[in-house]
Formats: sequence, structure tokens, C-alpha cells
Amino acid sequence: MKITTTSSGTLSISCPCIAPPGGIDDTQEISTPLVNFISTTVGSCNDCSLRPSNDRVFEVEVICAGDYTFTTCGLAAWDTYLYLSDQPCGGTIISFNDDDCGLQSTISANLSVGTYYLAVEGFSTLSLGDFELAISTTCGFAPLPVELLYFQGENQGRENHLTWHTLTEVNNDFFLLERSQDGIEFVELANISGNGTTSEPADYLFIDETFSPGVNYYRLKQVDYNGQEETFKTVAISNQFEEELTIYPNPAKNIIRLHSKGQLINPTIILQNALGEIVRQEQYTSGNSFVLGFDEIPGVYLINIVSGNEVITRKLIVH
Repeated sequence: MKITTTSSGTLSISCPCIAPPGGIDDTQEISTPLVNFISTTVGSCNDCSLRPSNDRVFEVEVICAGDYTFTTCGLAAWDTYLYLSDQPCGGTIISFNDDDCGLQSTISANLSVGTYYLAVEGFSTLSLGDFELAISTTCGFAPLPVELLYFQGENQGRENHLTWHTLTEVNNDFFLLERSQDGIEFVELANISGNGTTSEPADYLFIDETFSPGVNYYRLKQVDYNGQEETFKTVAISNQFEEELTIYPNPAKNIIRLHSKGQLINPTIILQNALGEIVRQEQYTSGNSFVLGFDEIPGVYLINIVSGNEVITRKLIVH
């Protein structure tokens, strides 16, 4: 005879983080004196054992030997670590740095032609977020098919305006404008014809009316008549439809309710005590209203809501 009973407990099911092949999240070729790109450690795995935090590992292709600088200084709002090595998550660490400029980091190294790996980490498991990485070098490169003065974006209500300005163009067939919700996976948004070969400055404009609420990332590529392409920096645009979050009651005793003006995508809610320790962590399906039960001792806590590439932090008083 089989006997089954009901339980009033809570069953928690979590899925393991699936790392990309080889632990490499993205590849970047350094073909200009300055390369900037935007990414995030939110939603990534802890591929390397360098720190107990999510990381983003970049494969860096160096095609010109010289001095290189990698930095997040002034380009991130959280505590970043940088590790440069000759193997992904292993091999020889060429250089590393923490807190060279406040909470952010910068490293410099003289590099030969070859492939290197840069890991962007956080100080702790709660140190994560968006960042912009700048890679600069003293190395000289051959003239590029397009001399780009700027590529920028701005939200204007229900329109995101993308503008760029070229000083010269050589065999420029077209531009590809791509869009992403996380700064990592991009899809083609538009194909804009170039001006072939010209020494006259040119202005370009594309208006995106189909963007999603929150932050949207845009990447510009230029393609020659022979099919060769060049990728420019990524820009991020925040729009007026970003979520507003309320938590009540606060102070609370053993239950709180969270309500977001917009939908949160598969959010993880993390309760952290005054010592920075995680005392409760739960993941929810997408929605805009959530209930969190707890039995913590009275005191002041931080509640962190991680949704997509956003981290929202609020103070919670338990009595």
C-alpha cells in the first residue's frame, strides 16, 4: 500500500547556470586605438574560480603588438575586478587589478600578437551589474574604411533616435544597426546604405519605434563592398517606461508584497542582512506582483530584485 501525505512546506527548484562553450562569453578584435563596448554580469555564470561572483569572459584578439590598457574606471557603478590571462579561466595571469580607481579597476600590459582572455568579475556574489569596458593601445593601425566621429543614441518619448557621423568613407557599402535586450545577444534591426567612397562628412539617423521598456542596447557595424566588416561601440538607451517598484508593508513582520509598474522578467529576490549575508533567495516567474514570506529576526535588511540586466535595491525594516 502506498501512502501519500500533503505538506505545507515550500519546494524550491533552481536551474544551474549554463556557461557558454569554453567559458568564453564574447570575442573582441582590437583593430583601432580605442575600443569601447557595453556588457553585464547579470545573468552570467561564475565560469572562473578567480572570485565568488558572476563573471564575463572576453576573448581578445590582438593583431598589433604594443601597450594595451583595459579599464572600467568611470564606466561601472559596482565593485569590479579585472584579470588578464593567456587561457580562459586558467593559464598564466598576465595582470590583474582591484579598486585602482575607487571601486573600479584598470590594468596595463605590453602584449604580443595573439589571443588573450579578460575576465570581468565582482568583489562578492552581490557585486554585479552593467559595465562599459574600454580597451586602448598605442599601437598604430592601417586607415579604416570609415572614419567615424561618433555613434550615439537618445530616447525621445516613444522613439529611440540613433545618430552617427562619418568624416570619410572608403568602399562603404552599408551599415548594419543591431539591437539587444541584454547587451550580449544582438539581432539585426536595420540596413542603412553607405556613401561608397567620399571625403565629405555625412550624417545618419535611424528612429526605432519598436524598442522594449527599460534599457535597449544598439550596436553599429559597417560592411565594405568586399564583405569585410567593422564593429563600432555599443550604446545603451534608457527610456521613460522603466519599471517603478513599491514594497509594502515596510516595516514588515513576516511577509511583504512587491509590485512593479512594469513586468519583471523571471526576477530573483535576494534578502541580505546588515552583515551582507544572504538570508533568503527566491526566483519567481515573470510578472508585476510578488509575495515574499520570511521569519528573520528584527533589524534592517536590503532586498535586491534582479530582473534581466537590472538590479533594484530597497531597504527593508523587519520588526
